[in-house]
Amino acid sequence: QQSDHRRALIDLWVLKEAMVKAQGLGLAGQLKRFTICDGTLLDCPTDWGDASTWMLKSQTLAHHRLGLASSQPFPVQVRRWTP
Repeated sequence: QQSDHRRALIDLWVLKEAMVKAQGLGLAGQLKRFTICDGTLLDCPTDWGDASTWMLKSQTLAHHRLGLASSQPFPVQVRRWTP
């Protein structure tokens, strides 16, 4: 169960970080401006558009967790990645 909580916290963090980066903003003061629950954007500032148009995804890549945020439809594919 602790592992599930840890994974949920990491997913929330990477998705929040992805949303802020998608807006071209820094992390400072931004994380409380929007709400993500179970991988879904529930609300956001109006200048970010309608929350329902955003798609969020967390994924594991080479033992790292990453978050993707897009106002365009998925799928997003990683075609080549070199650490």
